[in-house]
Amino acid sequence: MNAVNPGVTFTELHRRSGMDEEAYKAFLEHSKTTHPLGRVGQPKEIAELILFLASTYAGWITGVTYSIDGGRGQTCSR
Repeated sequence: MNAVNPGVTFTELHRRSGMDEEAYKAFLEHSKTTHPLGRVGQPKEIAELILFLASTYAGWITGVTYSIDGGRGQTCSR
């Protein structure tokens, strides 16, 4: 079994949890500075990793947790 650990990704999660539009925009803008790639992730990027892990191309991969977070985990940014 493998796991996918996504970082900040542009979805409706934060809005649906009660974050208003202004706070969400500020959060996304701040996230540009906390991610070495300078942006948040897109849902398609996360989905492509999941599809790869579910494919026969990843048949020999097991027991791994993949961080897909634009490098944020490498920086310990807050």
